[in-house]
Amino acid sequence: MTRRFPEHGKPAVSAALFRAARLQAALVLACGLAATTAQAEENPGKPPAAIEGSTAAAPGEDDLKNPEWIQAGKTRFVQTCAYCHGTRGEAGKTRSFETRETWDPQVIHDTIANGRVNGPNVMPSWSGSIPDDMIWKIVAYIKSLSAGYKAGK
Repeated sequence: MTRRFPEHGKPAVSAALFRAARLQAALVLACGLAATTAQAEENPGKPPAAIEGSTAAAPGEDDLKNPEWIQAGKTRFVQTCAYCHGTRGEAGKTRSFETRETWDPQVIHDTIANGRVNGPNVMPSWSGSIPDDMIWKIVAYIKSLSAGYKAGK
């Protein structure tokens, strides 16, 4: 028998499937944190973004609005980030990306590249797993979702 959510009648996620998804998320976080730790041990005193050769120059506004960049960023975002954030940034432990009015691309980049800890919420560093030029394309996709992008900000 499939349980259903009373609000919308959609099938509820089985407990086993939910546990498997949680385990997968824990493994992704552990791998990301392990990569950050290893990188830090190899480069003491330097944050991941400061390690030589690990960052591409910040792109211009035209690059961040380039449809090819946005599509490439979307493809990688869906592959890598959607598990926690949803395919359009509507899930996760932060407010929806679509509600953001102004969002500094450098802050988005640094959060993806370096990770962050906000109380019990942990986002791993992806700088050792995703090339910096691809991180910028993910930034382009995230910016394209924001209310500020649609308003020309």
